[in-house]
Amino acid sequence: MIHIFQSWTQITVYLTTPTSMSRSSAAVIQVDDPEGAALVYQYQNQPLADAMRTMHMHYGTAMLRISNGGCLAGDYYAGRDRRTFGRICCKRVYRGLLELGPGWEGRTS
Repeated sequence: MIHIFQSWTQITVYLTTPTSMSRSSAAVIQVDDPEGAALVYQYQNQPLADAMRTMHMHYGTAMLRISNGGCLAGDYYAGRDRRTFGRICCKRVYRGLLELGPGWEGRTS
């Protein structure tokens, strides 16, 4: 599940999965991109107690845009030591709450 909070001066993104939770350390809405506005953020991810032993705290970056179907979708990648990347796809459940959709997947290289 992803929560996005925005005030006049700040944007914060929280994402939780079955094995970890992430919090943005910097976020911006990029409006001058020819492909349309994008939410770009850097995050710190912490594994939960039942995550795989090989998973550890790491940093990553994500860029999300509103898709034609009304979903917030885009790509993410994590730090050099993890070499992971994937897609995030989420839909609005109610104001202020987005839910990860079936298009969310992670890959390792």
